[in-house]
Amino acid sequence: MSTNPAATKPAPEQSQPAGGKKPKDPRSKAQIKADEDAAESRKMLEAWLQYRGHLVLAFGRQPITAAHEQQFLEITSRLQKLQRTLLRILPRDVTFGNERMSSVVGSAISLQHLRELPEADQKKIYKEWHSIYILLTRAVGAMYFIAEGFEHHVKTREEMGIRGIKRGAGGSQADLPWHKNPSALTMAFVGAVILFFLLNYLKMLPFSF
Repeated sequence: MSTNPAATKPAPEQSQPAGGKKPKDPRSKAQIKADEDAAESRKMLEAWLQYRGHLVLAFGRQPITAAHEQQFLEITSRLQKLQRTLLRILPRDVTFGNERMSSVVGSAISLQHLRELPEADQKKIYKEWHSIYILLTRAVGAMYFIAEGFEHHVKTREEMGIRGIKRGAGGSQADLPWHKNPSALTMAFVGAVILFFLLNYLKMLPFSF
């Protein structure tokens, strides 16, 4: 009986680094942390979008099952964990509406509870969700901005005063073209991130205000 050489030929072994060790990450520890923090912030934004899906279900007419309620409890728990993470990693002057988020999530006992609310209250909750979403997109933009290697600088009182304004006006950045000006690049990058999420959000509005 003939055999197929291709079928019996052992698969070539993949090359492994010397000593079986993984290749060293070329990034610095600070860069690795910045990338991880940016990824964590995006997880929060994604979870908040998932929470919106549960609100749409609660405010609609589709039957609410026990599985739906369980998923709602799980996303609520996940949001609370991510809130604690974001409070730890965000720069002190970057906010994402933590207290407002806690109020929305904490007051939503169940999907059935949300469904039984008057329509005016439902719209109020959804508007609050939207406001928090805007803050989250800004926070995520800031974290990815930092991960790109730009320094997040908190202005001091002196820099915000008359002396600081005069000194800043006399600097060389004002004379740079926009594509070489760090401040302009900052605004462009963060603005692009916010615009991306807003355009995706506008496709999913369940209410007309």
